[in-house]
Amino acid sequence: MEILPKELFSRLTSLKRLDLSKNNVTFLESSLFHSLGFLTHLNLSSNRFTGKSVTFEVFSQLKSLIDLDLSSNLIESLGENCLDNLVKLESLNLDKNPIFSIEKLSAKPLPALKSIYLPRNIFNSSKAVTDFVGSIKVRFVKSVSFSKTVVRD
Repeated sequence: MEILPKELFSRLTSLKRLDLSKNNVTFLESSLFHSLGFLTHLNLSSNRFTGKSVTFEVFSQLKSLIDLDLSSNLIESLGENCLDNLVKLESLNLDKNPIFSIEKLSAKPLPALKSIYLPRNIFNSSKAVTDFVGSIKVRFVKSVSFSKTVVRD
């Protein structure tokens, strides 16, 4: 299953948890999750997403999302403001992606964000890491993990 039909979850409006890990998915339709306003946990790990799959439109209606796992994909960069509407997001896992740059993930504060996992990525410069950390507009982040991350200057 490489591309999920955009109407796949349209009738599951009360769904709280969704695990789509290990499905070989390569692309997410922009309206795929629009009916899932009560979703709190989304596991998209171990697929084949690239940064082009991770856009603002994909996550824009997930205002109840607490946990987002995008680990073990093919994400090289994340689109600017792709997390803008995730005001309840507490945990973001980007472990084991070939991420080399991260734009400003959100123009709006992410007030609930507590943990960001970025181990085993390759950033193209220390400035990219500094810019990323500086772009996180949160006051209560308790954990940022960069273990086994390579920074090339």
